[in-house]
Amino acid sequence: MSDKFMTKLHNTNTPHNWFRTSYLWITNSKYRTKKYLQEFVLEQVTDPIQQIALKHLITRFKRFKSDDTKIVAIQNWVINHISYVTDQTKYGMVERWESPLEVYKSMKGDCESQAILIYCLARWSGIIDLKLWMVIGPTRSDYHCWLRYLSTVSDEWFSIDTTYHPNVDALSVRGCYGLDYKYKGEDAVFNETGAYVYQ
Repeated sequence: MSDKFMTKLHNTNTPHNWFRTSYLWITNSKYRTKKYLQEFVLEQVTDPIQQIALKHLITRFKRFKSDDTKIVAIQNWVINHISYVTDQTKYGMVERWESPLEVYKSMKGDCESQAILIYCLARWSGIIDLKLWMVIGPTRSDYHCWLRYLSTVSDEWFSIDTTYHPNVDALSVRGCYGLDYKYKGEDAVFNETGAYVYQ
């Protein structure tokens, strides 16, 4: 990964001290199952069964010529079809990371469930991994998981968030992403190719 891209990845209008990591995260609190963040995302993206099961959606989103239009269409589909529900309500546990197919079948999920569904639909629809990263961090109201998307049209980052701070507008009329009153920080930024934590 180029230094230029890493500077772009970690530039969110605040000084950072980032390091690449193999970061374990509890993905199932009932059994105390831990997964590396990067490994979890890679398992989902490379699962052919999920791609086949969600082919009708992938085909729908592949029709968009622009990645910027495509990511907004995917985000808005999730906003309109997937209801927010906590893991406690859905599974009776504090934390459980779901596969995209589990989220789709139940049409319900919390922030990271919806984020991984968007991430995988975007990747399967042709958006490259370097443009899309999952983020874990504090917001003004709670701890949260959302996505960061790099537009190669504007060369700016945008938040892709379906739960705490959704914005259904086209990227061309949205404000650029940055740490502000909505997003207080980034504890981890990760995708299938790498994971970085803030120290």
